Amino acid sequence: MLVLRAGSVRGLHHVHLGFGNLVMQDVVQPLLGELIGIWHVIGTLFVLAGVGPLASAKTARWIRSNVPGIHIPDAIIKRLEGAADQKKEGKRLCIDIINEVKEIPGVAGVHVMAYRQEEYVAEIVAESGVLKGRQPWKREARHDDQVVADRLDRILHENITEQPADRVEKAAN
Repeated sequence: MLVLRAGSVRGLHHVHLGFGNLVMQDVVQPLLGELIGIWHVIGTLFVLAGVGPLASAKTARWIRSNVPGIHIPDAIIKRLEGAADQKKEGKRLCIDIINEVKEIPGVAGVHVMAYRQEEYVAEIVAESGVLKGRQPWKREARHDDQVVADRLDRILHENITEQPADRVEKAAN
């Protein structure tokens, strides 16, 4: 499943498009090209592609019938039905979509939505390779970090005999 959300820098324009695993070259890429052309006049465009693994063919049919704006082609349902392990195949489909979408100019990232399959998110991200070569963010040290660390150490290692209720009573008087 693929859901595209696009918004301009000013946050004034949003588009929500739902797709199943459509043929990317035929449908999604031209549509994104058109959107990017429209927003080029307005300002910078960031497209976040929402993807998610389909748990089974039954789930895919339910989504197709009950979630407005989502199109899941029959070929995807047949692919899931033919799989020995439908959950695993749904995860594979999700990874395939990520690998196709990340190559489209204007796509700034993906949002993995794995309802009741949260345990697969890390695997999907790792196997798709979207984070290859990226360095994890690390917070810069602040001047008061040592003060906080010293205070915490003192709290943890002091022999505190006063109870919280005693503090409340003392503060009330």
